[in-house]
Order: sequence, then C-alpha cells, then structure tokens
Amino acid sequence: MTSGTDIVATARLDGDRPLLRLRRGYPAGAGRLWRAVSDSEEISTWWAPMRLRLEPRRGGKVTFLAPGEPPAFGEVLEFDDGRTIAFTWDADIVRWQVEPDGDAAVLTLETTVEKPEYLAHCAAGWHTGLRQLCDHLAGQPVRTPEQSLDPAVVEHYRQILRTPA
Repeated sequence: MTSGTDIVATARLDGDRPLLRLRRGYPAGAGRLWRAVSDSEEISTWWAPMRLRLEPRRGGKVTFLAPGEPPAFGEVLEFDDGRTIAFTWDADIVRWQVEPDGDAAVLTLETTVEKPEYLAHCAAGWHTGLRQLCDHLAGQPVRTPEQSLDPAVVEHYRQILRTPA
C-alpha cells in the first residue's frame, strides 16, 4: 500500500451515522507522516485552503479557519503521539492513524458523516485532501482545490460506497 496512488474506501454504520474509512499509503516514513498530520503548520500547508490549529494533547482545542467563514472549534478526543489523533469537527469526529509500512507509512482516516446522502461528497473532499497531503510530503506545491468538488470523483465514491443499510 505504499504507492501513494491508491485510496481504499469503505463505509459502515456507526450507530445511526455512516463512518467513512479511507486508507492510503505514502512513500514517507511514519515519523514524517505523523508530523504532517499532527503539526498545525504542516496541516495548514496541505489542507489548504483550510487552516487548522490544534493543541496536540487529549482535551486540547482545535480551531478551524476557513476563508470567509467564522472560526469553528473542536476538541482533541484522542492523542497517541506518533500514531493516532482524533478530534471533533462540527457534529463529526475525524480520526487519523499512522502505521509504518517498511520505509513508508499508511494513513487511515475515519470520519463520521452527518447524513448518509453526504457520504460520497465527504469522501471526495477527503480524497482531495489526501492528494494534497501526498504533494506536501513529496515537497511539491500543494494543488489547492477548486471551489467545488470534481463531479467525477464524487460519482466514483457514489459507486463504490453504497449507503450503509
């Protein structure tokens, strides 16, 4: 899974809400990938145009700064240094887990989705973010997304992620 080109996507119900799970390999070591997903400055570089400030500890504050919107706030729910971080974002929970894979690493992203009909759009949005993370780790300029999601990517996820029953 170290190629960095394949995203494995699945969904299941977590209570009454869909839980989206995306896994992608990166050709960076686990320590490098961890810094990219746990350091506020690094996250803000690859998650553009969103900027994120987080206190890297359980109970820490998370601040989301999106252009043209008032700040939103969340809380760090889980922090296992070097491995896992989970936080609230509006009504959702986002969890990033880093696992070594030889000289490379795998990132597993799990997020609850407010409503089943948002599942494909949410997956397409994270697809863009994971692509931007790949650019960042490769030392390339981060390709910031257009205002709207690529309809072909949304349709791709609509086809492979059936709304959980």
